[in-house]
Amino acid sequence: MNQSLPLVVLVRHGETAWSRTGHHTGRTDLPLLEEGRQMALKLREPLRQWDFAAVWTSPLRRAIDTCELANQGHGAEQRADLTEWDYGTFEGKTKAEIRALDPDWVIWKKGVPGGEKIKDVGLRADRIIAGIYKAKGPVLLFSHGHLLRVLTARWLGLAPTDGRLFVLGTGSISVLTVHQDDANQPVIQRWNDTHHLNK
Repeated sequence: MNQSLPLVVLVRHGETAWSRTGHHTGRTDLPLLEEGRQMALKLREPLRQWDFAAVWTSPLRRAIDTCELANQGHGAEQRADLTEWDYGTFEGKTKAEIRALDPDWVIWKKGVPGGEKIKDVGLRADRIIAGIYKAKGPVLLFSHGHLLRVLTARWLGLAPTDGRLFVLGTGSISVLTVHQDDANQPVIQRWNDTHHLNK
């Protein structure tokens, strides 16, 4: 891959108690489980293949700790725009608990009462993308499931709600860039790669 082309590596943080049980974890600052810490350590080897111009992380502990355990903490910059979606009154609730109140609820369609509107999550993603295009080389992001899915949709020129089309596991690596023959065509080079976790 031509290193002069924009390239961003996305890492979803390691496992927490709530990511394991499916509780919506927006701004609640949970630590990694021991399994999550092991996931982060296993990121070290695959991330060595890039020479990153910048490393940015969500200011939430689970992302920062993943970054540091992956040996990428030196010089890493915390960016508020990488914080997870603010789930409002649905914070800490599972999908089943929410659907007991509203059987037709889907976050991508109905959003979250008292929380952040998806268009605002999209605007945060757009600001991160603008920074990636200004970087002098590959950028590494440590962030959260919903935020990274929205960012991927925006990278591809899709609506923020199209983040619903992508799924991300904890400790996964994904790579976004542009087509080597057409710098105006953003693409997904790798998605939801967890092979390193099985080693």
